Amino acid sequence: MKFVASLLIVVGFVSEAAHAQRVTPLRVEPPTKVLIEATSQSGLNPVEILKSAEFRARPGTTFAKLAFAFDKPVRLSAVQIEACSGSFSDGIDLFLHPGARKAYAEGGDTKAVARFQPVSTDVQSLALNFRHNDPVCVKNFKLLDEKGAVISLIEASEPASAKQGRGLDVAPNIPKNPKVDIGISQDVRAKLEANGLAILLDRELNQPDESGGWTFRFREDGSYFLFGHGNQSKEGSRFSSLGEYEIQNARNGRADLVLTGVRIASAMPWGGWICGKFCGDKKRENATRVRDVLVIEKISETAFKLRNRRKAADRAGLPSINLRVRSSTLVE
Repeated sequence: MKFVASLLIVVGFVSEAAHAQRVTPLRVEPPTKVLIEATSQSGLNPVEILKSAEFRARPGTTFAKLAFAFDKPVRLSAVQIEACSGSFSDGIDLFLHPGARKAYAEGGDTKAVARFQPVSTDVQSLALNFRHNDPVCVKNFKLLDEKGAVISLIEASEPASAKQGRGLDVAPNIPKNPKVDIGISQDVRAKLEANGLAILLDRELNQPDESGGWTFRFREDGSYFLFGHGNQSKEGSRFSSLGEYEIQNARNGRADLVLTGVRIASAMPWGGWICGKFCGDKKRENATRVRDVLVIEKISETAFKLRNRRKAADRAGLPSINLRVRSSTLVE
């Protein structure tokens, strides 16, 4: 009996050893390197969110954007955004690149979650638009992979994907050393305030009473977004444009807005990436360059007139513009 027992112990030990040799060790994925930029921020650099710090946009800012450029493509099943306190008063738009992929995270709760079914693959960059949420304060941000596991993120100085040439989706749109306090220069802000035009910053200007009208956003970081049409009666003429703007000749309730960016055919508003000064450098396959000057003139406290300053032969990317818009996102 002792011999049999000893034999069983030996056989069991050998069997477990053989099984251990056949088991493939678990593969631990290295953290994904990421660069982060925001159109508006107050206090800490937005990259500090990776270190459990809070991200805050400037108070009074609407349509604030937070963008992430990844060193390598990621596979997303969900994105979770948690507010510092209270609930998100509005939802959050999510733009995924490459491709015109868009998702929405419902507001009304402390956590806003966007789920992707099927899993969204090969995501090289992600932009969050906080819409009408004001103030914006995020204390936790999670990306979930196809297995529901949290994707580990670490700060990168420059992702390898920055050198792959992906048009508007490339990582060079993010500065290598983002400033802690971004925004337009104080002298320009002072000029806007002196001429009654400070309300232009981080607001939405649109034609609320006209179906299929225009929408304009001029952010304090110097980027712009617009959604319009080349010919309202022609199907498929809708487009989005994003890039940077420069304010010139601000006086007596009017100013020239010099636009440099791209125009993208889109049936729905597409304001995914933070383009900045890089927007005019490269273009996607369906994008054309925008170089134009818009004159904006204040009519009342909430109404403005917008028109092209240049003649058709001297501008690029935008059709004839001569319309009245209203600010629909005033701070109460």
